[in-house]
Amino acid sequence: MLRSMGPVITNASRVRLPARTIIIALLAATPAAFPASKAAGRQAGADGNTPTATSFADHPAWTLKFEPAAWYASLGGDFRMPGTAGSSQSKFDFRSFDLDEPTWAPLGTVHVQAGRWRFSAGGFAFSTDDNQATVSESGGLGRLMFAAGDTARSSVDFWSLEFQAAYRLVHEPLGVMQDGRPRLVFGLEPVVGVRMYSVDAQVSAVTGASAGTSTSHDDFFFEPTAGIRLDGEFAEQFTIDVQTGFGIGPWGDTESFSWDMLVGGTWRPIPNLGVRIGYKHLLFDLKSGDGSEKFEFDGSLAGLFVGVEVRF
Repeated sequence: MLRSMGPVITNASRVRLPARTIIIALLAATPAAFPASKAAGRQAGADGNTPTATSFADHPAWTLKFEPAAWYASLGGDFRMPGTAGSSQSKFDFRSFDLDEPTWAPLGTVHVQAGRWRFSAGGFAFSTDDNQATVSESGGLGRLMFAAGDTARSSVDFWSLEFQAAYRLVHEPLGVMQDGRPRLVFGLEPVVGVRMYSVDAQVSAVTGASAGTSTSHDDFFFEPTAGIRLDGEFAEQFTIDVQTGFGIGPWGDTESFSWDMLVGGTWRPIPNLGVRIGYKHLLFDLKSGDGSEKFEFDGSLAGLFVGVEVRF
């Protein structure tokens, strides 16, 4: 019995496979031998595993994104202009000078994505004016005295610039479609930054006791900010994002507090170009000076925006 097995073992040890056959078999059994790609990730998703196309390893090392938009916003709240020592000053509603009418304002943000880190710079520039407003309140505004029914000319230039840093704390694909693409990718980012405001307000009396005189004031405010951003990307084509944050700047006789919220939606018919629409709401309380020389700019700026998204 042992003798009959000997020649069988000897013949088996002499079997040789062509080198080409061995190389093909190794490459087929070792996916790591190929460069990572989105196609490979989508195939994995079709097999029921997490699609590698959504991992940061498959994303470019750097991504640059521009989001220019037009913001149809209206100003609400009230303001107070600094006067002379000992004078009596009142707070006037923006509506008293017809400064609450909606108007288009430029709005935009630039994002640089580096792995899980995102660095952004953005802001807006809002201007409104009225040349023949019938004042609906009475009181002192800076060097001016108004009675209800007087006519005034006024303008407000209000701009903001903001710098932010965010870290992608959560980047989770949820569900896989038949073609292997993720059905939804959910993201969460804590955000910190700094925000700057510039306000320039001017009011002139056209009729009334102060006719022919004017008052003006410009100021600058600076505050650190912190917030959070949530987003969901559907089928690598539609994105919904929500970001909110607070800012506070207690710097001596200059104080500021703000809260902002932005809800946006983006549709990308092609990978690097999208159409964007959303709503932005900013609450602010800006103060400087003391007593009769105090300046206050307290209210909100809110409205819909439309724009585009371009990324590289």
